Amino acid sequence: MNPQSPKDRPKSFFRLPWLSKRRARENAIASATTPEPAPAGCLSQSTVTASDPTGALQLPTTPSSPDISVSANMTSIFPNANNVHLDRFQYIEASNVVMNSSSNDGERFATQMQMDVSNSLAKSGWKLLLENTAPNALHDSKQRFDPPKCDEDTRVEVIDEIVNWIQDRDSPQCLLCLTGAAGAGKSALEQTIAETCESKDILGSAYFFSTSDSTRNTIATVIPTIAYQLGQKNHTLKSMINSAIEEDNLIFSKSLQVQTTALIVKPVTYLCGMAGAGAIPHAILIDGLDECRDEVQQTELLAVIKTCFLNNPNLPFRIFLASRPELAIRTEIEPGGSLYEKAYHIQLNDKYDATDDIRRYLWRRLRDIARRSRDPRARSSEWPNAFTVEQIVQAASGQFIFAATVAKYVSEPRGSPVDRLETIITWTGWHTNKAKPFEVLDLIYTQVLSAAKTAYEAVDTNDKHEFLLILNAHAYNVSGAGTVSVDAFDRVLGLGDKMHELLISDLHSLMTARVIGDPESESSQTRLHFYHKSFLDFLGSEARAKDFYVQPERVHKHLAGCCLERICSYWPPSIPPSTDAKYLRKDNPDDHELVLIAYKKFKIALEALAFTDLEAAKQYLMEFTRGLGWQKFDQWILQQLRSAKGNRWGLAYEISAEFEPFSRVLDLFEANFETGQDPEFDSLFPTMKAHIEKWLNELHSLVM
Repeated sequence: MNPQSPKDRPKSFFRLPWLSKRRARENAIASATTPEPAPAGCLSQSTVTASDPTGALQLPTTPSSPDISVSANMTSIFPNANNVHLDRFQYIEASNVVMNSSSNDGERFATQMQMDVSNSLAKSGWKLLLENTAPNALHDSKQRFDPPKCDEDTRVEVIDEIVNWIQDRDSPQCLLCLTGAAGAGKSALEQTIAETCESKDILGSAYFFSTSDSTRNTIATVIPTIAYQLGQKNHTLKSMINSAIEEDNLIFSKSLQVQTTALIVKPVTYLCGMAGAGAIPHAILIDGLDECRDEVQQTELLAVIKTCFLNNPNLPFRIFLASRPELAIRTEIEPGGSLYEKAYHIQLNDKYDATDDIRRYLWRRLRDIARRSRDPRARSSEWPNAFTVEQIVQAASGQFIFAATVAKYVSEPRGSPVDRLETIITWTGWHTNKAKPFEVLDLIYTQVLSAAKTAYEAVDTNDKHEFLLILNAHAYNVSGAGTVSVDAFDRVLGLGDKMHELLISDLHSLMTARVIGDPESESSQTRLHFYHKSFLDFLGSEARAKDFYVQPERVHKHLAGCCLERICSYWPPSIPPSTDAKYLRKDNPDDHELVLIAYKKFKIALEALAFTDLEAAKQYLMEFTRGLGWQKFDQWILQQLRSAKGNRWGLAYEISAEFEPFSRVLDLFEANFETGQDPEFDSLFPTMKAHIEKWLNELHSLVM
């Protein structure tokens, strides 16, 4: 083995202070006098063997010296020796140690030791920590190469607000929760904030959850990963964390609170007590808590944040947490939750409108794609045109994920960006279309719907109500004609009070209940609001929704059936003509108003069904007739028509919409069903026709 100088010798080698003959003589002289007290960490006043009374430890110096094995059972290094003073001495107790020595001019020795520590002391605490971290969760992990982040000149206001909050060490709230819809750009914001904090030397740690990564879709790796990053920022803290783990090798098998206390709270509190709050960077970032696979774990992490961080004034940290507003998170940060008064809450969708940012982003990205394209049409100054960009902006509904998906699809090198953008604008989603520009969005919608459906069906009282069917019915109420309040529509569907809250409890990243108009006004109305227009498109496309698709005919049949139940069970036998005309806008309509809402929804569903399943439409209209539906609404419709004399054309046209769908359906019946095929229908048809003709005659007399 070639000798190495101390400068070149690897730092990981175990080195004893081998003493040359000259040093041995100096130590022999020194041993005759009383030695000075040794500094901490040095071995002093130990023992020296009888064969080495000088205190100088000699090893064979010839090149042919045999290997010397040191037993792990030794209890003393120099038994029966005294007056020994060793400088720069490091003691490691290990087993199966082999030392090989060689000489250099007979004066200097270089020794390399090969150590098998598998049966020695417990494994290094820091090494155990590394084995329990999630490297993929780091903001600069290679697994997250080219992570999403905010484009320049976008999200400027919210970034400034968050960074200013992190830097304001005097703010009483040490937790900032950012919630927003799926695809709103939360992860891009978190990444941008992480890089900004790093540039300012205030980033303590960052952890990015991911549903698809088993190393970071659980809370098991959160605290070890945060502790690792904090330890990397301060060597003293690193040493204390290492010692804490060595004292308890089973620390990672214990509760999250125990881990947090041992690895972060105690070491950091001690360090800050010695060196001040500025001893370590103070920003802790956690992204995508909703992507943690278990709601119970989500709640546990929030509880630990409160108990260990927010309730401890001696810690310097500012914690920035971003998540979709799913149930476990909302429960804690909304009024009545344990974090409500302790957290600074930013609701991204409500506070910051991203429309202008999305518009700037699209123009910048599409122009950049045009410059790199080989298609001369793309390099033309006329591409893209403002109308096309604005179409995409409006379709994005304030969600960056839509704009980013469009840009990524258009930028694919195999194909012209002009043709790809045209595909986006004209795409209908039929199964014959091979292009899949919204594949990323569809994956998000599928994941959210799957989790929400599972949670809804786990409640045994929901077994009578099919999740996807009811969700699609509510979607029809929002996007179709005659939209009524979500509470009123719950009653039309025969659901319990506020049942929509349970329906969407795990869909808050895609939709919410929102008050339309002045909340103090009688004309205000609570409606379901879909953050993404593309989510409604997804629900209506079998090619995109796949297993989550519900045939429109099923929705129309379900809605028609529910409306018939409300109509047929209504008593008295007719609707009071003076029923409040504002009933459509009420959150809590009375029984008269509710049956009018059911009537409106019934005729819409019936006409839609007539174009896809005429036989089913016939059966529903026969049931309406048997239940005296025509008689119940006769006086009300006549009264509405007669009250329109002051504005004959306008109001008459509006009121005619109350019965003209029936007229069109009856025309379809006459054209497609022959007399004699269904005797009961033949007997009921004259009643249907008579009421329609009466109402049409009243309308004609009004406008003539």
